[in-house]
Amino acid sequence: MQFVIPLFHSYLNAQSSAPLWIEAITYTQRIWMCAFLMSLSLLTVGFGESTGIKLVGVGLGSLGSALGEASFLGFSSFFSSADILTAWSSGTGLAGVFGYAWVFIFHVSLDMSMTATLVSANVLSVIWVVVYYSCFKGKQRQAYEEIVVNSELQETLSDEDEDVQVVATKSMSRRLCLVFELWRYTGPLFLVYMSEYAMQSGAWAAMGFPVTDKDARDKFYFMANWSYQGGVFLSRSSGSLFRMSHAGLWLLPVVQLAMLFFFVVNAVYHVWWNNTIVPLTFFAGLIGGLVYVHGFILLSKSIEDQKKREVALSTASVADTAGIMCANLIGIAIQGCLYRANNISDGETPLFTCNY
Repeated sequence: MQFVIPLFHSYLNAQSSAPLWIEAITYTQRIWMCAFLMSLSLLTVGFGESTGIKLVGVGLGSLGSALGEASFLGFSSFFSSADILTAWSSGTGLAGVFGYAWVFIFHVSLDMSMTATLVSANVLSVIWVVVYYSCFKGKQRQAYEEIVVNSELQETLSDEDEDVQVVATKSMSRRLCLVFELWRYTGPLFLVYMSEYAMQSGAWAAMGFPVTDKDARDKFYFMANWSYQGGVFLSRSSGSLFRMSHAGLWLLPVVQLAMLFFFVVNAVYHVWWNNTIVPLTFFAGLIGGLVYVHGFILLSKSIEDQKKREVALSTASVADTAGIMCANLIGIAIQGCLYRANNISDGETPLFTCNY
């Protein structure tokens, strides 16, 4: 637990600073950077001999994830249909389920070492690049040309251009102000992510049946997070099925905060204390996924100007990362107090020791 907070610094910094530098890099260059960081992260964690080296690898993975999320959210601005954002959100939701499945199949079921499990995942970096070139690169150029025509801009794209690199049309100060203007959409994202990740790193990490058994806690944590990812995948795929209102977008984080309160209280008093509680973690994933996909769809629909929409979508994702950072601070305190409340003393010492 004591290593959780530093892992998100590179992610947060990449997304929060994106408006300052991201347009200097073409989308194709970003794709290659993401693939490189993905592979470097897997290799560093897989072969790292110390915790510090492994944390460097996790940080590299976080940096690649931040760059990829900011890039593809911005990329969706070239398309008018909300189905593009739904497809992106659904894919990111599936990634969570797929990641747990990869470890379960290769490491748990086939008994491969964790190093071999991680190294074999480098095939995903190759697939990432292949999919971009086969499915998206041509559409990116076509979509940009349509925007140029529809906007009656007299810009010429030469045949030698191999990638679209949009030139900034807003002043830097105006672009930074835009970040704060997005509070109607970033607020729910921040709150829902803070709540659910505090549940994961705090409450779920201190639950197990019996709670004093480390293996039981590890088993529950794995099942709870896999179930949660299933809920995220399902709800992030709902963008094409219905539209959520702004009121609903703000109501869901309140429900998620209530879920956090319940899990903490339950971990102290053991009201619902067996594995049948796992489906409730699926519900938590549903809430988080709904806020993500519908928040970005509402944001996209609220901005007509493509350039402003691209910047807004790329930047708004910093809200969920900031929520995760706060959640891990809160989660450290929650875990420490729950360890104290349940008299957990099997060699696992949390960073924070709760003093009643």
